[in-house]
Amino acid sequence: MNILETQDALIKRQRRLPRELYVFIVHTPAYFMEKDIDRIAKGHDTDIVIRIDDFGGKRGLTIREYVTSERYTGFTKSGLRIPADKFILFKKIINGIDEKEFEAEPTPAPAQVTSEEKTE
Repeated sequence: MNILETQDALIKRQRRLPRELYVFIVHTPAYFMEKDIDRIAKGHDTDIVIRIDDFGGKRGLTIREYVTSERYTGFTKSGLRIPADKFILFKKIINGIDEKEFEAEPTPAPAQVTSEEKTE
C-alpha cells in the first residue's frame, strides 16, 4: 500500500476521525514521518531506539528508550535529540571515539574527605 492509497482510505473514513488528526495524517507528506534506523536491546523489556523524526517542524535524530511491559508500552522520557543541523558534528564526535577507550581500566576515584577529617 502506498501513501496515496493510505490517504484515500483516510479520506473515506474522515468522519470517524477528529478533524485535527485527519488534517495531520492526510496533509503530512511521507518524508515528515518517523523512520526507525535501528534498535539496541538494553534489557529484557527495554530497547534503545534510534530514529529520524520530525518534532515541532524540525527534523532530527532521536535516541530514546522504548519499554514493553504489562504496565506501559512506549517511549520513555530518557533519551536525547540531535537536530539535523547538528548531526554532522555529532557524527564526527562519535566517529572520533577510539574503541580502545572502552577497554581501559577505570581510574580510581579520588579519595573523599569526610566531615570529621575537615574539622581536624
